[in-house]
Amino acid sequence: MQSLSIRSKPKIDELGTRASGLRAGTAARGGGRWRCWRQAFRKLSLEVQEKANIGQLTTSYCCCSSREFEELPFTPFPQHEAAALRRWRRCPGALAAPQAAHPRMLLAAIVILTQAAFAAKVHSTSRGVSMSFDDFISLHGRSYRQGSQEYEERAALFETRRVAALLQNNRSDAKWSATINKFSDRKEEELKVMHGYKPAQVRQSQGLSFAAEEEDHSRLKSALPEKVDWRHLSDGQNIVEQGGCGSCWAISATTVLNAHSEIHRGRPRRFSSQELVNCVPNPQECGGQGGCSGATVELGIGWAVQHGLSLETSVPYSAQDGTCENSFLQAQGLRGATAGGASFGLTGFRVLPSNKEEPLARALVELGPVAVSVAASSWFSYEGGVFDECDNIVNHAVALYGYGRSDSHRFWLVKNSWGSDWGENGYIRLLRRDSEDQHCGIDTEPDKGIACKGGPKEVTVCGTCGILYDSVVPQFEDAKEA
Repeated sequence: MQSLSIRSKPKIDELGTRASGLRAGTAARGGGRWRCWRQAFRKLSLEVQEKANIGQLTTSYCCCSSREFEELPFTPFPQHEAAALRRWRRCPGALAAPQAAHPRMLLAAIVILTQAAFAAKVHSTSRGVSMSFDDFISLHGRSYRQGSQEYEERAALFETRRVAALLQNNRSDAKWSATINKFSDRKEEELKVMHGYKPAQVRQSQGLSFAAEEEDHSRLKSALPEKVDWRHLSDGQNIVEQGGCGSCWAISATTVLNAHSEIHRGRPRRFSSQELVNCVPNPQECGGQGGCSGATVELGIGWAVQHGLSLETSVPYSAQDGTCENSFLQAQGLRGATAGGASFGLTGFRVLPSNKEEPLARALVELGPVAVSVAASSWFSYEGGVFDECDNIVNHAVALYGYGRSDSHRFWLVKNSWGSDWGENGYIRLLRRDSEDQHCGIDTEPDKGIACKGGPKEVTVCGTCGILYDSVVPQFEDAKEA
């Protein structure tokens, strides 16, 4: 692993991950080491919040994994790096440092943290960032046994993410704020479950009614408004907590179906995402192996077009895979053996042109909320503001609910499925750049976040967090229901 340069500026999640040294196999080498580095970060971050300038820092940090409570004087400046490394080498019987927790790495993170904090002391810090790990455990009902290896590993994750949040909140150019929340002690493999969306590269159109992926040039297009916000809809404040199930594809599908039913039929409905998890077949493994293991919005809406869809009250969400019972298919009301989605006005869906901004914005204004795919790996610590830091690995499905402007920043308004206690009451605002469809990158891991079997090895994704790449809007017949 490459060492972190003192002068480099790491991404927020990158700093937390690198500084903690949490890598597969490392934890098994000894719990004391986690306690050592956790203590150093904890003490340093607390002192940063209290002191007026960097010269007042007096914190020591421990460096000997074999003598975990022995501490050495803190030296915060780059010119003391060599001295810090010599101290490490002089530690009698010291084992090798955890993979990314070598003093060079720790010192680099500390220098970046302290310089950023003192340079921007005027910025506010989330109340959660000052929380202790034991308070966090109590608040979120964790059952880690104090002193156990799991406790130390989780505490190390918590502390480094807390330091990363503090760093983000003290940036002079920060557009968004970070916090400590229910995800702050989770391992990477646990967080990946919160994605579960891989937009289809091989479209399945057989047997479905959906419009071609092309722009409509048949009429003169009106100018788009400066802002649009669909949160006034009855489902606008209903934020689903998807839990430990990779069901975002199903929740995104039902979220836009709920909205369009109210907009185009005058009938507020709340459709069952659990039925989609239980029943949608996925033979080509588009987006995963189906259910809680991932699928696509297209498959979800396609199921509703063909078979109809139960309401949430009939098949409530359980955050786990279930059996597609025959009783679901025979339910009365919105279910019809031959009518399918037509029984409630759903006639198909439209896949919008990939990586184009205007068609997405126009569909949002003229039709309603749109299901979109995004790169969400760095969203977990988001508290509020206009988010602008993403990679290009598209791996999550959400509902685009609007757009607008905040101060000097344009943004997309996105409804997520991580509960109302995350972000801005369950929403996140993503930076909408000028010429958004020219802000592009390459998703180099479609096998992890995109495609059906046999899909491409690389894809181009545009817009902040790849928001322009894959977007789907349901098609309803406009007719107000009695």
